[in-house]
Amino acid sequence: MSCMTCFATLPALLPAQCLRVGQFYRNGIISGIIIDGELYFKVDDRNRAKYERLESRQFVYRKSAGKPVTMPYWLVPAEVMEDKESSMIT
Repeated sequence: MSCMTCFATLPALLPAQCLRVGQFYRNGIISGIIIDGELYFKVDDRNRAKYERLESRQFVYRKSAGKPVTMPYWLVPAEVMEDKESSMIT
């Protein structure tokens, strides 16, 4: 299932394009990103355990000096993308 198909049922999410990164806004706040075809949702202390339980991973990029920067976005597992009832998507 594609990211856009997954979001079709969520009208409050608006896709935006920023350089090579796709962003999703919900109520004016970035709530997800797509990088290299992978979907990441913004995660905090309230829902981090769900992503850890599914052995997800955080998005990390390297600054120009090579220092890794960990972002608050976690990869949405494939099984979640297939489950339209998942609380991780809504």
